[in-house]
Amino acid sequence: MPFTPTILKEYENQYLINQKKLESPFMTMAFNTTELFQEKAPAAIHPADDTARPQILEREYNLKYYDLIKAFEKISRTGALLNTSMNLHGEPMVCSPKDAIHTMKNSGIDMLLFDHVAVMRK
Repeated sequence: MPFTPTILKEYENQYLINQKKLESPFMTMAFNTTELFQEKAPAAIHPADDTARPQILEREYNLKYYDLIKAFEKISRTGALLNTSMNLHGEPMVCSPKDAIHTMKNSGIDMLLFDHVAVMRK
């Protein structure tokens, strides 16, 4: 399965075809994507049908994450980041630092960030 994007709300119409103007704050709905987004973020799009399962992010919802994507936008000219739920196949999503470390130990993840703490694989 492909990863999913977090898209800043102001880029929603440039990247997604959302004719019903549905809100998608939790990566739970799939949308067709525009040719522009297919060029900018092919890894965030399902290769079989060019859909994405985005989190559409408004600044009020998560200020730090929004600002991170805005900083990335200044460098990349893309108002989206690759994102996905953190879990291993067959396991529930990570809900705690303990879960995250378990996932790291059992996957190819090299580093975890917890606010101001980084945990790196040796």
